[in-house]
Amino acid sequence: MQIYSYQKISDDYTTYTVQGSEESPVQELCTIDGTTYFYGPDELPPQPEKITVVPVVLTEELRTAIKAASPMCQLSYRRTKARIRERYSQEDETFLARIGVGQALGVYQMSPGEMQELADYQAFVEEQRAWGREQRELIGL
Repeated sequence: MQIYSYQKISDDYTTYTVQGSEESPVQELCTIDGTTYFYGPDELPPQPEKITVVPVVLTEELRTAIKAASPMCQLSYRRTKARIRERYSQEDETFLARIGVGQALGVYQMSPGEMQELADYQAFVEEQRAWGREQRELIGL
């Protein structure tokens, strides 16, 4: 699986887009400056003659731009945040950040209970972030 790009072409009757199949599905990621990016198999099914599909060399800059423009990536970020919010409120996170920074700077002394709470929080959040990264890896990002 890899990321490709192409430009959609329209005529009086239709817009020509990339085609997948049941055996070789494709997932459109986003369109940036007229170029559409999608994730698909290494061997694509035959495409409409009017479009040219090009494999993408995914630079860090392009990866960042696609992530920012892709509704699927934005959904994974929202779902990751929602999974965290199921257990921790924004107030909880602010409190834990404040005591963690205070401890690191030497201006606050955490109790053993707070240390455990912060460790539990951090482990949970990293688990959710790993889940989000896995979701984006499923679409090549």
